[in-house]
Order: sequence, then structure tokens, then C-alpha cells
Amino acid sequence: MSVKIKQLVVCLAVLAVLTMFSALALRAFELHVNAETAGVVNGSWANGDFNHNGIPADAGDLTMMLNAAVGKFIADEKYDLNANGISADAADLAMMKDASVGKIELL
Repeated sequence: MSVKIKQLVVCLAVLAVLTMFSALALRAFELHVNAETAGVVNGSWANGDFNHNGIPADAGDLTMMLNAAVGKFIADEKYDLNANGISADAADLAMMKDASVGKIELL
């Protein structure tokens, strides 16, 4: 593979990632957050709101899940979204991705 093709592939990959995060950021701004509860459910933070900003499964939460999945820090039980006993595994990351684009709702 030539150098120019490799550079093009890298540029396209970066563009795809930036597009995804831009879409997630836009979704986060479009969400209406109730100021009184701000993501708090039954006295605790909503499932998938790892950064406690009141918006579950936003770009920041997705980044935190990805960092936990690749071992940048030790994930606790809140990163086990599918309750299979394994925190921040591939299934949890997939659930977070789906929730971030509104495909599913984390309960």
C-alpha cells in the first residue's frame, strides 16, 4: 500500500471519529435536562452517566467507557451495563454506543 493511500485511510478514520463525536455532542446539547433531578434517579446517578453531568450516554460518558474498556483505569460495577459480572467489556461498550445515538435507553 502506498504512503498516500495509507495517509488517506488515516485521514478518513480520523474524520469518521470526529464526525461521531460531533454528532454525540450535538445530541447532548439537544437533550432537555430537568434542572431539579439532573440525571438523578432514586437518589443516585442515572445508569451510563459516568461523568455525573446529568446526561447519560453523552460523548464524555462514551469516552469514559472506552477508556475503562481499554484498561486506562480499573472499572467498577457501574461500568457493567448488561449486568453480566464483567465491567466495561465489549458488550457494555456496544450498549453505551447504542445509547449515545438514541438506539437504546439505559435503565
